Amino acid sequence: MQGDIILLISPFFNKFKHMNLEQLFNKKFAFLRDSLIARSCKLITPSDTELLSGEGFIMVLGDSGNVKVQTSAGDIVTISLDTKEIIPLVVKKVFSTGTDATNIYLLK
Repeated sequence: MQGDIILLISPFFNKFKHMNLEQLFNKKFAFLRDSLIARSCKLITPSDTELLSGEGFIMVLGDSGNVKVQTSAGDIVTISLDTKEIIPLVVKKVFSTGTDATNIYLLK
């Protein structure tokens, strides 16, 4: 079974045989790398009525705790975050009700 998988995948890699992993990552997965790098970091004030200034990831730098958010898809979830933890979820709102973590930053 494993031999079959390698045979199926190997033609794909033949065109990349002269690239190291870093070059392959930069060529084929640049979109992923670029989407995970934050270009701004802003302290936010949770609000039950106001959307954030833009969509992005959130990070807690104060006290850990629960953070109630609305995702970019519109789902409302409460997530427990530790200090310096970043969730790989794009959010557009952080609610004040249901959020007890402090010093929450928006990364985008």
